[in-house]
Amino acid sequence: MAEDECIRLLQTVVQRAKPKVQDRDLAMVILFLATGLRASELCNLKLSDVNLREKQIKAVRKGGKEQYLNLNGEAMRALTRHVMAGGQSKNGWLFVSARGQRLRRASVYGVVRKYLRLANIDKGKWGPHMLRHSFCTILPQKAVDPFVIQNLAGHKSLQTTMRYVRIGNNEETEAVSRLEFGIFQPLVEEHSTP
Repeated sequence: MAEDECIRLLQTVVQRAKPKVQDRDLAMVILFLATGLRASELCNLKLSDVNLREKQIKAVRKGGKEQYLNLNGEAMRALTRHVMAGGQSKNGWLFVSARGQRLRRASVYGVVRKYLRLANIDKGKWGPHMLRHSFCTILPQKAVDPFVIQNLAGHKSLQTTMRYVRIGNNEETEAVSRLEFGIFQPLVEEHSTP
């Protein structure tokens, strides 16, 4: 998804979610977009994994590796609202159903698909992985180093991360223009006619 589609998706959650699940659903969608979490990683989050003071969550990544993920301001606000609304289970799960049960992957997929459909975003493979994909493709557009993206996404291999990095002509032109040494600037000024 492009950045404008991410914004439209978030606006759709804010405008169309039922009040009872709005804080939960917004927190889920923002966490996918702002941290690149996988659906299973989000489902396994517990309240004890949230550190609002440090602005971090602890996620158990693919392969069982724990990783602390920093939260941006929007993710912090959404997660704080969700936590303050008391939408967690007695067993400590961060995201639960209306019956207080831990959300399963299928339910998370259903929630995300619903909002993608309501936002008129149809990319074929709908679901949380599309939001993770957006996380990995938007960051390079914002000049984030591929090694940083690799770490944030929890990829073992940089090669996996590089699948998401698209280099366009504008980026190539910008990269080459950074190599200007200024040697010809004085010559142009000397030979210019008033």
